[in-house]
Amino acid sequence: MDLPNSLYRIEPLLPAYGRKYISAADAQKDFDANKDFRTPLGQYINKTQLVPILKNLGLNRIAVRLNRDYQRSLTIGD
Repeated sequence: MDLPNSLYRIEPLLPAYGRKYISAADAQKDFDANKDFRTPLGQYINKTQLVPILKNLGLNRIAVRLNRDYQRSLTIGD
C-alpha cells in the first residue's frame, strides 16, 4: 500500500467490514488488536501499517469516525 507521508487522505479512519463503534474504547480495542480500518479513500490499513507513518510525523494519535457525526482519536501506544 502506497500511502502519502501526511495524514491528508488517511484520517479520519473509518470502521471496516461493516463494523460500527459506539465508543472510542471499542474502536481502540480493535485498533490495538490490529484489525483493519478504512481511510477516506477506501484503502484498508491496520495499526502495524499505520504506526510507522504516525511516528515518522511525530504523532501518537489519529482520528477515527465512530458514526456519521462523531469522531474521536486513537492512541498508537509505545
